[in-house]
Amino acid sequence: AVCDTNRESLVSVAGDFSATPFHDFDEGIKAFAPNAIIVATPAHLHLGFGREAIKQGIPVLLEKPISVDLEDARHFAKEVSESNGRAAVAFVYRFHEIFHLLKEILHSGQLGELHQGILTTGQPFDLLRPSYASTYFANHQTGGGAIQDALPHFVNVMEMLLGPAEWVQAAAGHCVLEDVTVEDSVSAIIGHGGVRMTYVLNQFQSPNESMLAIHGSLGSVRCSLQSYEIAVHSRSRPEWVSTAVTSMPHAEAFNRQAKAFLKLVDGEADLFLCGIPEAIQTLKCCQAVLESAHSRERVFV
Repeated sequence: AVCDTNRESLVSVAGDFSATPFHDFDEGIKAFAPNAIIVATPAHLHLGFGREAIKQGIPVLLEKPISVDLEDARHFAKEVSESNGRAAVAFVYRFHEIFHLLKEILHSGQLGELHQGILTTGQPFDLLRPSYASTYFANHQTGGGAIQDALPHFVNVMEMLLGPAEWVQAAAGHCVLEDVTVEDSVSAIIGHGGVRMTYVLNQFQSPNESMLAIHGSLGSVRCSLQSYEIAVHSRSRPEWVSTAVTSMPHAEAFNRQAKAFLKLVDGEADLFLCGIPEAIQTLKCCQAVLESAHSRERVFV
């Protein structure tokens, strides 16, 4: 079954997936009695639907970010725990094979002690999402802007690789996207333990691409999310040595995430599925980035 307040979208999606359409969420739950729910609404609405699912004992997968309200997210986490509910948040980059290989390299010790990294990423958001100005993206209160919409993808996967963010220093602004005033670019230094990661992100550049490099005392690793290339350079072997990574369509990462959620529905754990505590940690970090960009000061997470 599918539920949407937009009747045109409801009819379209229901037709594409041969699903039973419902205009009202409560009505849909009563009539269809689902054994799992996926919430893909604007961020400020995630927890309302998530709470209803948990109250009725239905496992739920929330779209990222978990919320725009940190305290409400903490309350939700408590409710899930106290009811033994099953809930997760959809951070799909955690299911990309290239990050799994990167994690192996980072934790192998071959790069020595990790100290610094840089992620550069961007896309022509207006071409990929032409209606952005009339959606949640136009308003911070509904989860809009580059810091709440795009940055969480990368912060979450880097926290999976390097550990939780501890402090941030950021700058952000509106540069190009028309008919909105929220930021479409952000530069942030985020401290993941002893690793200082620089994130450079915008939503207007022509190529849709992401490049990542991490440097340690004994070597460096770099990877491209578009070409699916990963290479290591070390003091013992001073040249870039590429490692073959089987290219994986982005859709396959969504499929893997869906299968991981179905495991959760059946009561099984999955190593890469993002739990509520991890999603709250990412929310804390991104809210600190917003605060730092406004105050122009370092903010501790």
